[in-house]
This record gives sequence, structure tokens and C-alpha cells, in this order.
Amino acid sequence: MSHKVNVPIVVFYQAVSIGTGKTVQLNVYDETYALDAGKSGVMAEIGTTGRYYKAFTPDVVGYWLIMAYESPSGKGQVIDTYEVVATDISSVGTNVDAVRVKTDALPVDPASEADVETAITGAETNVRGADGDDLKVLSDQLDALESPAMVG
Repeated sequence: MSHKVNVPIVVFYQAVSIGTGKTVQLNVYDETYALDAGKSGVMAEIGTTGRYYKAFTPDVVGYWLIMAYESPSGKGQVIDTYEVVATDISSVGTNVDAVRVKTDALPVDPASEADVETAITGAETNVRGADGDDLKVLSDQLDALESPAMVG
């Protein structure tokens, strides 16, 4: 399972023999496998269940590693990795929903063929002008014009 960058990941740990009242250390290593002391720390126990948790928020895409263990004895060491990606499945779903909202408002047939033909005919009339000259005739007329003499 992948996790989205800048979204908290909650790590859970079960102590050896489900021991309660333990000090459980969570060490978080970033995508370069360097210890991130700011994201590391002591995990909190869930009630008196012998199960502990702590969240950290990865700020870079890559594989993040965690190590958890009872402190100071070092018993019960476990490791896990978390793949951190730019876009997770939830954000893809959100983006698809946003596109659907915009496209659901489009008409089934935005313009009939007859309406398109009428618009084209109107545009041609506007280009030709009242005398009906087409673009070739107008181009030839412009080419026949002489420019005045100039000094500059």
C-alpha cells in the first residue's frame, strides 16, 4: 500500500507479551534512510492494551523506514517500510469526481449539424461582404493596388 506525501501515517506497535506501561521508541528514517529526529519519538499506548501508536508525516516521495522497540532495553525491535507517492488512489478518485461534475453539465448534443451549417454560412457572408466577392477576388484586388512613392 502506498501513502501520499504530506499526509500523516499512523504507525502501530504491539509490545512483547502485550506489555503495558512501556516506553516504546519509534525511529523514522527518510527516503535517503537518514534518521529524521523530528519525526521520531516515543509512542503513546492505547489505553492499557499493550498496543502503541505514533504518527509521522513524510514530506518527500520515496521509501520511508521505521524502527520501533522498547526503550531502553531494545527488546521487541521491528521494522517496516512505507512507500510515499505524489498521488494516492484517494486523490485520483477525488480528481475523477471533479472532472465528472464539470462534464455532467455538458449537453448531450451541444449543437446540431444544421446549427453548425447555419453558423458557417453566416460567417462566409460576413467575410464576402455585400457584393459576394470571395477571398480570391479580394486578394487579387489587393495585389492590384499600387503603393505611393515614398522618401524616408
